[in-house]
Amino acid sequence: MEEREILGLFPLLLKDAAKFWLDSFTDEHKESIRSLRRQFLKRFEREDINMWKDVAAVWTTTQSPTQSVDAYILDQKSRKLFWHK
Repeated sequence: MEEREILGLFPLLLKDAAKFWLDSFTDEHKESIRSLRRQFLKRFEREDINMWKDVAAVWTTTQSPTQSVDAYILDQKSRKLFWHK
């Protein structure tokens, strides 16, 4: 995939604080995927202690009575995304 394509898709993957963060950048700060990745990780990378809390939460979290199976699985998968540095 070309860098321009990646830069075009990147904003579509963001939501909430990350989307506001990217919107605050000028176009010149969005020209390189390497630079954007470095800045993104500097802002949103999680500390090791928080990653371990997320791992522990996977084993202690239970599905709530009103939570669908799909929502529960999605919640667990989203926690897993933060396990990898």
